[in-house]
Amino acid sequence: MRGFLAGVLAGLIGIVISAFLILINWQPEVDFYDFAGIFAVGRIPVTWGERAMGFFVDLIVSGILGILFAFVLVVVGCRYLLFKGWFFATAVWYMLYPLVLMILTDKVPYLSPLTSLSNAILAGLFGLLMALIYGWLSPEAEASL
Repeated sequence: MRGFLAGVLAGLIGIVISAFLILINWQPEVDFYDFAGIFAVGRIPVTWGERAMGFFVDLIVSGILGILFAFVLVVVGCRYLLFKGWFFATAVWYMLYPLVLMILTDKVPYLSPLTSLSNAILAGLFGLLMALIYGWLSPEAEASL
């Protein structure tokens, strides 16, 4: 439960940061949870209902990543928790992002390097936040922060 909660909370914060980046026009094409919306509805979300579905799918995926991160910590331990969170999320992003682009090339317009860079930064930030929140929620991991 702690891993799921840490993932969902980190996902919420990531969505807020992604929305802020769009507001300042730093991530112009596709925001972080639009990828989840593409999986949910089969195209870039346009209506509020489609965006809401993408939002909830992104939170569910974030929660699943939090659970996986908690399982990884059982095996590797909680020492250097922030580094492990950053590494976990960045590694997952580097494995999934090319796969998503290969599958969705006809549904996603050309993505600038700026969008890819901002998504990579957001993935690393998601990992740091997830590890930080997990450390706050877990007494055994809190000493590792």
